Amino acid sequence: MDATFGRNHRGDEISGYSLVSNNLFNRVLTLNMGDFKTKLKAKWNSLKNNELSPASLKGLFQDNFYLMQTSGIVIVENTVWGKTVNLLQEKRYIEQWIDGNWTFLDTKINSL
Repeated sequence: MDATFGRNHRGDEISGYSLVSNNLFNRVLTLNMGDFKTKLKAKWNSLKNNELSPASLKGLFQDNFYLMQTSGIVIVENTVWGKTVNLLQEKRYIEQWIDGNWTFLDTKINSL
């Protein structure tokens, strides 16, 4: 697992109701340089029901989950690393996280 879609850099579950930011992004938002907020809202609203819709994001995982399940690699990895990764539980977690995070982002971005 990587530090995206509901996990941090250690693989721990994270909330879908917060933003990770940095000083540059914070400053751009605060100063609203080049009318950044309006441009961000416009771009989000043009993508949120297509490329960045929850269904589209979940679809990115479908083939990978299928390949991992049918290849048996999870059994091998669980054995080698002493883990108990359950793909069905992981898939459910990611899908729920996407739904919650998408709603949070939509509200957050459109309230800038």
